[in-house]
Amino acid sequence: MQSTNVRVFVNILDENDNSPVFNKPVYRVATSENITTGEPVVRVTAADPDQGSNSDIAFSLEDGEGHFAINKTSGEQILGVPNFYDSLCCNMAVT
Repeated sequence: MQSTNVRVFVNILDENDNSPVFNKPVYRVATSENITTGEPVVRVTAADPDQGSNSDIAFSLEDGEGHFAINKTSGEQILGVPNFYDSLCCNMAVT
């Protein structure tokens, strides 16, 4: 039986070890009651200090009950179904 030893060097360029962080801790938006469906109401922004594709951010809504939609790449939140009888609150998730 023969064997050989080889020394291997691994250079890790970046590890997906940083979580994205919103640029503001809370986004508060007030709109007029005549806003139309599909109209942008706010653009949320976040940053991820990782490099390359590890820094790509996708936005999504955890809730909103159909009242809002979000562009997963730009963070622009748009009005879905207006209902101004209630105060609406949505939680955002960043992945």
